Amino acid sequence: MPELHAFTNEVDILIARDIGDAWQIWQEHTGESDESYREELYQMPDDAPIGIWWDGEKIAELGQGEVLTLTAAEWVAREGRGFLCSTEY
Repeated sequence: MPELHAFTNEVDILIARDIGDAWQIWQEHTGESDESYREELYQMPDDAPIGIWWDGEKIAELGQGEVLTLTAAEWVAREGRGFLCSTEY
């Protein structure tokens, strides 16, 4: 199984195999296909801290629960491939 990493465009964070996979996840989640966004995604360092609202069991809506801060690698291990979170909602 290919190794997963966190990728971001400073708004959304995705967990993917590589930048192409991250772009595909982003398109599937947002429904947008504007190629101009491709350059904005970059891989985060595995030790980068990521704080996400957490309700005690799962990722919560903005302002709900408490902020759980884990490293990118810890979120990858916990959540697996897919759309992790957004600062927009």
